[in-house]
Amino acid sequence: ILNASALYASSKLRIKQVMTYSIFGLFMLVLGLFSWAGYERWRGERITRKMIVAHGEGQWKDLLQLKAETDPLHFYQISPVGMPMEFYSGLAHLNQLDYDKALEEYSLARKHHPNNLQVTNNLANTFALKGEVDSAIIYYQKAIRISPFYKEGVLNLVSIYFNNGFSAQAYA
Repeated sequence: ILNASALYASSKLRIKQVMTYSIFGLFMLVLGLFSWAGYERWRGERITRKMIVAHGEGQWKDLLQLKAETDPLHFYQISPVGMPMEFYSGLAHLNQLDYDKALEEYSLARKHHPNNLQVTNNLANTFALKGEVDSAIIYYQKAIRISPFYKEGVLNLVSIYFNNGFSAQAYA
């Protein structure tokens, strides 16, 4: 009986050790994952600050290079001001008159943040610049549905109606 109780106490101690190591291992795994995510967010913040400066200075090539640095960051798809990262690259392509690439980037940005007024409005603006009036009207209307008091969207919609001979819709 003494031998059985010693075995029982020994196995209980082993179970405690295994549980302790398992909990410690799990804690280290979670700590590692949070550290990695935090590091990615920190890198994204640093890159975004540089992107905002490049945007302000009209350095479109630099902005595109910086945006490319955010692509592998899994935890950094939207900037601290609520803009999808593709918004910035879309803006750079738009300013470089590469409308097809701008549309591609704005479409990706809209997937990340479908209710972002600026993304939707810039998507419409790019369609308008390409001469795709019907698509531009659709996206201006979407922007206004998101926020009926979005003055820029309303003005753009009225402008495209008026400039394309849809005067009745412009005044409606």
